[in-house]
Amino acid sequence: MKTSLLTTIAVITAFIASPAFSEILFDIDFSEPLHTNGQPITIDSSINTPSSQFFGSTEMIVGYAGLADNWAIFNQSDCSQYDQVWLTLPYGLNEVYFEADIYPQNLNLSDNNFAIFTDSSDYASRTISFHGLGNLNVNNSGSIVIGNFSDDKLYHLKLHASATYDIFTVEVNGAELYSSTLGSSDITAFRLSMGPWTAAATDCTSPVAAVSNIVVYEIPEDLLSAESQSGSSSITLLYLFVFLEIFRFVSKNRSYIV
Repeated sequence: MKTSLLTTIAVITAFIASPAFSEILFDIDFSEPLHTNGQPITIDSSINTPSSQFFGSTEMIVGYAGLADNWAIFNQSDCSQYDQVWLTLPYGLNEVYFEADIYPQNLNLSDNNFAIFTDSSDYASRTISFHGLGNLNVNNSGSIVIGNFSDDKLYHLKLHASATYDIFTVEVNGAELYSSTLGSSDITAFRLSMGPWTAAATDCTSPVAAVSNIVVYEIPEDLLSAESQSGSSSITLLYLFVFLEIFRFVSKNRSYIV
């Protein structure tokens, strides 16, 4: 009985002491010292940086335009070029959420366009863009206007792409502005891109899209706060303590247990 009891205790305590939390795919706030004020953003293999800078050179600025936090500044002055950053996703991913804070400046009524592409392996892209004409556009088998945006205003963008349920949704500042089919079997990457929206673009120096607090995850439960995880750890320790006390009592009195 003692061996059986010890085995049971070991299994249960291991289960209690090791709560599982899903990994967040990207968690990027461009914080220092990983990123350096006034310098190109860092690219490495961690979840705290983008996967690659595909075009251009996006810089990090601390407290851009008086805002809190650190910001990646998309600003390509050459009208024939782009600033484009990639967030490459694991192979075979079929459910993903993307969130980010976006602050446009001098973008409304400009020759430029800031877009977030949701890519798939069949080369299809679903795009939400802050278009230079002042519109929020979605391109998903055709382009439609889902709203408008203003310069010098903070926007929280949330995208949900699901190949499992064939949906693609767009939320801006907590309001759902778009919901339709995804039409793909997976999601392979997100691309953040600033560039001209017209071949006749002549002034691309001023428009800026400042981006921060990028979070990419598979399920909402991935966003458990540090406080929640800390609370769960405390509860786990409490359960473990109680269970060990029970174990001590049973061990001392095992001869009385039938």
